[in-house]
Amino acid sequence: MAVTGGVLAAIPGFSHVGATEAVTLAASLTDGSNIAGNLTIIYQMTTPSGATVTSGTTTVAVGPSVPTADATLASLNYTFSESGNYPVQAEVYNGPTLLTTLNGAVSVAPRVRIEPSLSVTPDTVLPDGDKRIHLNIHLEGVEQTP
Repeated sequence: MAVTGGVLAAIPGFSHVGATEAVTLAASLTDGSNIAGNLTIIYQMTTPSGATVTSGTTTVAVGPSVPTADATLASLNYTFSESGNYPVQAEVYNGPTLLTTLNGAVSVAPRVRIEPSLSVTPDTVLPDGDKRIHLNIHLEGVEQTP
């Protein structure tokens, strides 16, 4: 048995710190042989610091009549507490033989606060037609810790 193609999807692909999302991990596999069989998928999603968010095992039937198989690996509600990539990895086995490894991720943007500053030159202007005012607005993003 051979897996000629595979896709691992983490939905949503993007989020932000503090968001609670309905996360779905799904795999799609293409069997390149003419032999029917059950594939075992072992998956894991971790935080950017390495803590396990979810993990598990599922089986998928493939064969000549069903060369492409789709499987939902996990569905969960999760609150993203760190910014960075939440890697997802799935290993596909036929019995004890590793056929392929699939990778994906959920990218989580940091919590950012915008701090504006404003300066006007000169400080005071009298209303006549030949004066110019210089207005400077500066926006700076600062990551907030949750």
